[in-house]
Amino acid sequence: MGENRARIFFGTELRGKREEAELTGKQLADALGCTPQ
Repeated sequence: MGENRARIFFGTELRGKREEAELTGKQLADALGCTPQ
């Protein structure tokens, strides 16, 4: 049960990091004047 809980926790952490990366990627693209694919 502990392993499962840890897996869920890390899954949410990774998802948050990925969303942050996408967000900064869009901000970067906006700053450069182009849209991300």
